[in-house]
Amino acid sequence: MPAAELAKLVGLSSTVFSRTRRQVIEAGWLEESERLAHIRYYRLSSKATGENVVVEFRRAT
Repeated sequence: MPAAELAKLVGLSSTVFSRTRRQVIEAGWLEESERLAHIRYYRLSSKATGENVVVEFRRAT
């Protein structure tokens, strides 16, 4: 989801969201998922969702 949509979703202006986004990322609640041209996309981190997103590999026998 683009940062502008996230700002709208949480009820912040784009400028306020832009200033606080770095703090939210540093706190581990949000992470950048990809970049297309100059648009950055974000997703909730595993800390925010409570999901374990690490998949353990095991040796095939």
